[in-house]
Amino acid sequence: MGLEEQWKALSDLILTLKKERVEVPKEVIKDLHSAKIMIGLLATKGSDESEILPRLESYLSSVEGFLFHTAEEKLGKAVASEWIETIGRARRAPEKETERLPPTGRLLTGPRRGEGWVRIEEYDPTLRGQIEKIAREEGLEVSSEPSGHMLIRGDGRSIREAVKRIREKARRR
Repeated sequence: MGLEEQWKALSDLILTLKKERVEVPKEVIKDLHSAKIMIGLLATKGSDESEILPRLESYLSSVEGFLFHTAEEKLGKAVASEWIETIGRARRAPEKETERLPPTGRLLTGPRRGEGWVRIEEYDPTLRGQIEKIAREEGLEVSSEPSGHMLIRGDGRSIREAVKRIREKARRR
């Protein structure tokens, strides 16, 4: 099943309808976008197809239903039949073999509501321990990112105080 090809064909049909000044509801665009996200999830290593595939098919069939009806109504039966055939061919296309990459890093959810953060680039690796110590003394959370930055999260006032102290330490070096 060529899910990527099917999505692309549906996307092209939407563009064709928009060129003809046909209004496509936001829900249809949202469903098409959600389908694209689900296709991406299927390509990730360790994804649960039994959970993702039914939702993906639901999104695609919802978009198809609207588009086929609208294409027939606005573009004519002959043009709609061509699109139905195009999308059918896309659906039957062999699935592209994609290389599944192992997940890297971890999911960063960002600061909690009311919480501030600052990202510090480590110019001097010898300061790392001191930065962590200052942040913890101020009651802040410290984490390292794969990019080499340090993320400090917590109360805004505490962050400002910690950054002042870190700057002073860095200047003294």
